[in-house]
Amino acid sequence: MSALLPLPLLLGLFPGPLRQYAEAVVAGPSAPADIAVAMLGPTPANPLSWALQASAAHHGSDDARVTGSVWARHGFSSLLPGVVAAAALAHHVLPLRDAAIRPDGHGRAVTLLLPHGGEALHGAPPQQRYGALLDDLLVPLVQALASASGASPRLLWANAGAVVAEVFRHAPALLRPGLPATGATLAQDAAWLMDTRTRPDGRDNPLHAPMRAHRVTRDGTTTTLWLRRLCCLRYRVHGFPLCGDCPRQLLR
Repeated sequence: MSALLPLPLLLGLFPGPLRQYAEAVVAGPSAPADIAVAMLGPTPANPLSWALQASAAHHGSDDARVTGSVWARHGFSSLLPGVVAAAALAHHVLPLRDAAIRPDGHGRAVTLLLPHGGEALHGAPPQQRYGALLDDLLVPLVQALASASGASPRLLWANAGAVVAEVFRHAPALLRPGLPATGATLAQDAAWLMDTRTRPDGRDNPLHAPMRAHRVTRDGTTTTLWLRRLCCLRYRVHGFPLCGDCPRQLLR
């Protein structure tokens, strides 16, 4: 099998301890056991079904909705940072229509395989730089996951949105000379992706407001907590506590 090579672009964007996010997005050929994004549809392909079954067995979960959400949470956390950072920081669009997802032995999505390194679109508007993320990767993947697991598309999109929000929270610290992005363009991109209810063509924006601010007073001290819009249900898997950004924190 040919070697899978991390993209030099991403290696430059994710230094040191962040290197794992660069190494999760590679150029190279896919294998039959990989989840080909272009083959996903309302009826899940066998590789995705196998990945969900393996994930359920690994976590000891008998709730398909929980399995689907946890699979999405892990997969989005592993694979989306590189895709979003490429578009936001380098104004570089990856070929997601022809991408494939490689699961590990426990079914978890760990590698995004691309046929090539994509193209630079310096100065292009957000709709050109993020259209592939939304329409070529997330739309078919969310549709297939919802069909296979019974998890609601709204929950799966919330999982994706939480990762996108986290990437933009850290993106200013990754700015460096030579990149087309600035603090202003990052703010504009984040607003385009998450602040509007509809996209420019009138379609609903499924990434709208993935995080919400809550003023909480405990022991006489008031703080602002940024929590996910929806609970990802991971706490229902044995051994996992509530996430730090879970809205169920407000019930404690």
